Amino acid sequence: MKLEDLCLTFDAEHNFDEYSAKRKKLETVDLKPGGSEIDVTEENKAEYLQLFAQHRLLGGIKEQVQAFQRGLGVFFSTPLLARLRRECTPTDIKLLLCGAPEIDVDDWQASATYSEGVELDSQEVAWFWSVLRGMDKEARAKVLDFCTGSAQAPATGFANLMGYGNNQQKFCLELLAGGPDRLPTAATCFNKLKMPRYASEEQLRERLLVAISSAQGFDEGAVAV
Repeated sequence: MKLEDLCLTFDAEHNFDEYSAKRKKLETVDLKPGGSEIDVTEENKAEYLQLFAQHRLLGGIKEQVQAFQRGLGVFFSTPLLARLRRECTPTDIKLLLCGAPEIDVDDWQASATYSEGVELDSQEVAWFWSVLRGMDKEARAKVLDFCTGSAQAPATGFANLMGYGNNQQKFCLELLAGGPDRLPTAATCFNKLKMPRYASEEQLRERLLVAISSAQGFDEGAVAV
């Protein structure tokens, strides 16, 4: 079979359903002006492959990229964006926007705060950090998401955890009365975990896992914190 037998032209079909909620139908897009009338040959196949790859990587998601850029413009000024382009790699940008994929429990603990009356050397506090260290990466991320609304740690460490109104808000652990029948709750705007006092570390682990596995709804009490 020769290349000409494939009947390729300088156009590409693109399914917008992959990226858009508009549910557009399958469309044909010219890779260059008049592309649907230009056959792909041995002489121009390198150009075709370059244009096709560019379309799939950039052109096919142009609307989404532009929307993302507009979103960044809400938080970053034009001069700052220009500086980021010069000084940061795509990996750096991803880290800044999404946070660190690995959760350092030591850093989390060192940056934590506690509600009034909570003793740092209390059994409950020690149990909580012990339970976190004993979890796998996925469960640990769920706990962080449950408490803060984000499953990834801040790129610059837990000391720079942000909260309501884009203000710095360190993680806070609050111990409540109530016993083992109650599950932990959280005020994610304030990065606060409200944990009832349990009778053992195993009981704490079990109730925390139930909470992060079935978390849903809205605790009105969190608003009053």
